[in-house]
Amino acid sequence: VPPCAADPSLERPAVSETPRHHRLRQGRLAPTARRVDALRTRREKLFRDLVKTEQQHRHGKIGPTRYGTRRADLFTQLERVLRGLDEGLAPVAVDAAAVTLRQAQA
Repeated sequence: VPPCAADPSLERPAVSETPRHHRLRQGRLAPTARRVDALRTRREKLFRDLVKTEQQHRHGKIGPTRYGTRRADLFTQLERVLRGLDEGLAPVAVDAAAVTLRQAQA
């Protein structure tokens, strides 16, 4: 006899054994979650490129014109990515809360 059958207070709450990221990818959140993941990856690459550009300029490996052009381009791309993250994260949070609420009600 399982312990929870003898004493209902020992019953575990209904929690999925499937990791959260797998559950998200299986439901409506998958496209948005993938987009957010892609934007985060892109953001990190752009930051690395910006650091590399700054170091190259500091060490005299690229001139002021190339530096200015590359830096402005990186900032423009970063602004787009950060805007996308701002817009993309809100629906993920709202959808995740709705999924959690539905699971709690089930």
